Amino acid sequence: MLAGIDGSTDSMAAAQLAAVEARRRNLPLRLVLSRPHPPVLGEVASIGWRLPDNNQQAVDRAVRRIRDTWPRLGVVTDAPGRDLVDALVDQSRDAALLVVGAQHLGGYDRLLGRWLNDRAATHAHCPALVVRNGADAGATQVTGRPVLIGVDGSEHCAAAMPLAVEEALLRGVPLWAVSVHCVGPRSTDDVDGACGYRASTAQAQAADLIVHALTGWTDRYPGLEAIRQPMYAPDVAAALVDASAAADLVVVGCRGHSAITSLRLGSVSRALVQHAHCPVLVAHAWGDRRAVNEPVTVGRAGTVPGVNHVTTYRCRVHSDQAPPGLRGNVPEVVAAPEWRITVDGFDPRLERVHESLLTLADGRLGTRGSPLVGDGATTPGVFLAGCYDGAGPETELARLPSWSRLTGEEALRPCRRTIDLHTGVLYEEGTLTALRFSSLARPGTVAMRVDGDHDLLPSGGATTIRGPAIAALRDSRHGGVFERVGAYDLDASAAEAAAGVAEEAGFECLLREHREAWSWRWQEADVVVDGDPDLQRAIRFALFHLMASVGERGEAAVGARGLSGPAYRGHVFWDSDVFVLPFLAATHPAAARAMLEYRARRLPAARAAARRRGRTGARFPWESAADGVDVTPTSARLPTGELIRVRTGELEEHIVADVAWAAAYYLDWTGDADFAAGAGRDLLVETARYWASRMRLDHDARAHIDGVTGPDEYHVLVDDNAYTNVMARWNLRRAAALDGVAEAERATWRTIADALVDGYDPRTGVYEQFAGFFGLEPIMIAEISPRRPVAANLMLGAERTAQTQVVKQPDVLMLHHLVPDEVAPGSLLANLDFYEPRTAHGSSLSPAIYAALLAHAGRFEPALEWLRVAARIDLDDLTGTTAGGLHLATMGGLWQALAFGFAGVRATTGHLLIDPRLPPQWNALELGLRYRNVPFRLRIQPQAVEIDSDALELRRTGVRWEVVPK
Repeated sequence: MLAGIDGSTDSMAAAQLAAVEARRRNLPLRLVLSRPHPPVLGEVASIGWRLPDNNQQAVDRAVRRIRDTWPRLGVVTDAPGRDLVDALVDQSRDAALLVVGAQHLGGYDRLLGRWLNDRAATHAHCPALVVRNGADAGATQVTGRPVLIGVDGSEHCAAAMPLAVEEALLRGVPLWAVSVHCVGPRSTDDVDGACGYRASTAQAQAADLIVHALTGWTDRYPGLEAIRQPMYAPDVAAALVDASAAADLVVVGCRGHSAITSLRLGSVSRALVQHAHCPVLVAHAWGDRRAVNEPVTVGRAGTVPGVNHVTTYRCRVHSDQAPPGLRGNVPEVVAAPEWRITVDGFDPRLERVHESLLTLADGRLGTRGSPLVGDGATTPGVFLAGCYDGAGPETELARLPSWSRLTGEEALRPCRRTIDLHTGVLYEEGTLTALRFSSLARPGTVAMRVDGDHDLLPSGGATTIRGPAIAALRDSRHGGVFERVGAYDLDASAAEAAAGVAEEAGFECLLREHREAWSWRWQEADVVVDGDPDLQRAIRFALFHLMASVGERGEAAVGARGLSGPAYRGHVFWDSDVFVLPFLAATHPAAARAMLEYRARRLPAARAAARRRGRTGARFPWESAADGVDVTPTSARLPTGELIRVRTGELEEHIVADVAWAAAYYLDWTGDADFAAGAGRDLLVETARYWASRMRLDHDARAHIDGVTGPDEYHVLVDDNAYTNVMARWNLRRAAALDGVAEAERATWRTIADALVDGYDPRTGVYEQFAGFFGLEPIMIAEISPRRPVAANLMLGAERTAQTQVVKQPDVLMLHHLVPDEVAPGSLLANLDFYEPRTAHGSSLSPAIYAALLAHAGRFEPALEWLRVAARIDLDDLTGTTAGGLHLATMGGLWQALAFGFAGVRATTGHLLIDPRLPPQWNALELGLRYRNVPFRLRIQPQAVEIDSDALELRRTGVRWEVVPK
C-alpha cells in the first residue's frame, strides 16, 4: 500500500488513513517522500504538491513517527527533484492501494486537487483512494449513538483522529466529528478554566479539512459514518461535554510539551470527567505525559498512528442511560477474504469439523466454535491447557463447562459463522447475532456479546461452576443485548478475581486489548506468499491456530490437537517438540520456552522411567499428560474393527532425542543464556546419558540400538532405525560440546557417537531405513495407489505392509530436515528419489516435510503439490479426522516448509543462514522472524533477498546469505 508525504495537510491526512487501512488489510505500507524543489509557475498540470523548504522538518518528523508506530511499514522511498504524483504512479505497479489527499480550498488548490484526483484515478496501476478535504465535501446524517472526536485543527486532535476511527469500528457505531471554531488570543489567567485548545483562524480551517477527511472514510468502512458539527463554543471541552449527551464515547487528543499545554490538558480532563455524559478516551501524542492526573490508564502504545498512550476516563452517567460498555451493538467482522474462515448454514454431517475449524483459543483456554444454540450434532468443548482428568492411558484433557452456549430451541441454527483470523473473534449471524473471543491479552478470560430476540437471551447474574477447573461467569442484559464475561482457572479464587476484573473492564475494553494483542502477534509472525491467494489464507489459518494454542507463561502442555478437540485425549507427543515448537522459537520465544518448561519439569519422571529399564539419564514418554509418566494406550481398534496391540510407548524412543533437539533449536534461535545454563543443559545432558546406556556394542566395536520403532509406524520393532540412531548420535555430540560436563563422560559420548551405525550406503548415497529394510518387497505405493495420501496399512493390510518397503511418512528424510549436518553431504536427492515413491503419506505430518525437502532440492512442482496438501489437511478434512480437533503439528510443518524449505532459513549455534528457493509461481515470500531477540521481516523475491531491521543486516556468503548484527 502506498501513501505520499510532502508536508501538506492533505498528504498527512492521507498517510494516517493509509496506516489504518494497511493495518486493517494487514498489508505493508510504503511511504513515498517527495523532497523540496523550487516550484515553477505554470507547472500545475505536471506537479503534485510542491514542498516548501520550511515543511521539510515536518515531513521527516512525520515519517519517523509513523514508522515508529507501525513497525511493519515498508521502506520510505525518496523522490528528490520529482513530483510526488509521478513517484506514486510509478510505484503503484506493485501496490494494493494508493492513498492520496486533495485540498479544495482556494482556486489554485481546487484546480490542483482535482488534477491530482483525476491523475491518480487515470494513471495509477492499482485502486486509488482520494481523501477529499475542504468546503465542497458533503456531510452525512448520523443515527444512533456515535463516537465523538473533537477537532480544532491542532496537532493533538490529529493524533486523536485515527484512534476515534478505530473505536468507532470496534464498537460498530457512527463517528461524529465536533468541529470547534474558536479564534482570538487566550489570556494565561483563563487557562485553568474548562478550556481545551483555542484554534486560530488557520487551525479552524485545518479543522474543516480534518472533518471532511473523515467524511471520505465512510466509503471504506461499513457501518462507519462521519458528520461535521460546527460549534462556536468557548472551548473544546464545553463543546464535547454538550455533544456527549448523545454519544457513546468521547475521544480527545493531547500533547504535553510545555507548561501551558500541560495546564490545558489538565483542564480538559477535569472538565470532561466532571461533566461528560459518557466515557472519555484521551490520546496522548508524542510529548511527555507528566501533567495528567490519570484515574484509569490503558497502555496502547504502537497501535494507533500518532498515539503512544491512552487514558480512559470513566465519567458519571445519568441514571436513564445504560451502563458503559453495554450500549454498543455487536461489532461485525469486516476482515478481507484472506483473513477469514466462513461457514455458511448448518450441516449436521460436517458440524464437528466446522467446530474444530472455528476454534477460539488464547494459548491457555480453547473453545470449539459451536453455535450459540443447536442440536445433537454439535459437540461443544472447552479445554484448559494442562488440565487433565482420569488416570493412566485414560487420562484425557478435561472437558469444561461451556461459556459460549445459550439454552434454546434445537431447531435454531446459525446462518453464518465467521472467524476473523487477524483479530481472533468469532462472529455468528442468524436468529441471534453474536461476537465472542477468548482474550489473548488475558489468557483464560472470555467475552461474548449477543443481540436478538429477548425471549432467547438469558437474564443477568453470576455463576461459578466447579470441576477439574473453575469457570466463573458474569452475565448482564440490557434490552435486546446480552453480555457474558468469564474466566477459567484451576484455582477458584483466581477465576473469581479474573472474572471480576473482566466485568469491571467491560466488553469494549476487553475486545480492544484482545485485538491489540493479536495485531502484535501477527506483526511478529505473519507469512506472506505473493502469488497464491488460496494458499495465503490457508497459511494464515495455520499460523492463527499455532499462535492460539500455546501459552507463554509457566509451562505449556501442547497436545497433538492443541486446544481444539478431544482427539488423542490431549496427550503430548513428539509433534509438539519437533513440529510446533520451531515456529514459536523463531517468532515468539516465550511460548517455545513454556513448551520446554513442560519437559524440564518432568525430568524427574523421565529419569525414573530410565531407571526402571536399567538405564541412566532420562527417558521421556511417547505420550505424556499431567505428571510426565507414559500414558500411551496398549491397544487400539482400527476403522475395520480389528483390535491391535499398540507398542509405540514401548518402542518409539526417538522421542528422547526429539526433546533434546527442541531444546537445542530454541537455544540456536534465542541464545537464551539462563535456559542454556539451567533447564536446557539438563535436557541435553540427561538425554545423552540415556543414549549412552541404551547402546549395544558388537565385536567390531560398532554401536547399535535394537528394538525400536522410527517415525514410520508401519514397521515396528526394528533394529538400527536410521532416524533413531542418527538423532541419538547428534544428541551425544551436542551434549559433548557443552561446558560443565566431566571430560571423561564427554569423551565416551564422542566415541559412542562415532561408533553408531547409520545404514548409509556410500555407493548409492541412500540410507537404509533400518537393518534389513532393503530386503523387503520393493512396492512403490505411488504406482499402485490412485492417489496419496493413503492409509497403506488399511489398503494392503498391516501384516502385508510390514513386509514391504512402503513407509507411512518420512523417516530417513527427517534427518535431512532436522539435522542436515549429521547426514552425508549431497545425499538428499538420492534419498528423495528412493523414498518418496515408497511413501504413502499415511500421517498428516508427512506432506509438509516432503514439501520442505523438495523445495530445498529445487523440485518446485511436487513441492507445491505437497505444500497445498499440508495446507488443506483440516480445511478440506483430508484425513477424515478433523472433527476430533485440528492437526497442530501439520500446521507447524507447513510453516517449516515455508521457512526451512522455500526460504532456506536455518539457525546454527552462531549464525542465521538463508538459502532461499523461490518457485516461479510466486512473486515474493515474506516471513516475520525473531533471531536472538531481534524481530525482523525477511522478504525473498526472484532476484533479491531483503531484511527489514535496524539491528541486523544481510551479508552474502558464497551462494547463501547470513544475518548478522549491525
